[in-house]
Amino acid sequence: MLPAYELPNRTRKWCSTLKWISVGLIVLMVADLIFAGVLGRIIQGHYLALSDIARDDVRFSNDKMRLLRILAFFAWAGATLILFAGFRLFNTLSGGEPFSTRVQRDIRFLGATILLNGIIGLFMRSAFTLALTYDNPPGKGELSIAISSSEISYLLVGGIILILGHIFLQAVRISDENRQIV
Repeated sequence: MLPAYELPNRTRKWCSTLKWISVGLIVLMVADLIFAGVLGRIIQGHYLALSDIARDDVRFSNDKMRLLRILAFFAWAGATLILFAGFRLFNTLSGGEPFSTRVQRDIRFLGATILLNGIIGLFMRSAFTLALTYDNPPGKGELSIAISSSEISYLLVGGIILILGHIFLQAVRISDENRQIV
């Protein structure tokens, strides 16, 4: 029988497998960024979401493209950061000791990255719309403010995981106290 503070081998193997899946997905996302033009697809998606009237007058200057690429990079980086946070947590848990300060730190980091991705998502649609149409003629500009269920989900899940990370910190402290008493 395992001590209460160690993960079973089966759980460790799952964490190790998920760790390598996370690494593979991060590699694919970076390769997509470098070789497949993911930023262009993100920009195109926001461009196509504009109304026909606003879209007809959009001109892509060098400065505008630079701004759009920066915005698209933030959108891409949010998802990649969540994968990295998952990798960190799975890597730590594959070591087998669930009650450590490193695990609670990784749980809080995962919660913070998910919450950050939700916050970025709240502003991203409006920022893209403004960036695409800021130099359109008067009356042809557009401002779009939308909140989707995915952003709300990111905010709720990220907040819950962040709070659970803080609760887990208390569990780690209690576990450390119990080890010192025995």
